[in-house]
Amino acid sequence: MSEENKDYVVAPIKQKAKKVQGRKLAKKSQRPKRRYILFTLTPIPKTGKQAFDLIIGQFPQDERKELGTWFIEFIPETGQGIMRCKLASLEKVKKTLNGISGAKTLKTSGTLKALKGR
Repeated sequence: MSEENKDYVVAPIKQKAKKVQGRKLAKKSQRPKRRYILFTLTPIPKTGKQAFDLIIGQFPQDERKELGTWFIEFIPETGQGIMRCKLASLEKVKKTLNGISGAKTLKTSGTLKALKGR
């Protein structure tokens, strides 16, 4: 290495990404607990975007972050989807999902692995 390049050290990708984002992730024990909800929609929307719009549209914009709602996936072939929320708001999210005509919650779990049955 030449004298000019000694001041520059190549950082691993993970450290570089954290520096660029400018935030630190909280320890796993300090994060709020989450729950995953498996639901089904009938009639089945043709695309995941239609399902997303239908489900997320039920939650007001300012309430989404408070509830911790997050649309994980939707499988158009089966009409099933997965949504994530905070543990504290689980009952409210389930009640809202069951309030949608043609939607029904099937199963709730703390991990995606257990929810998908692998």
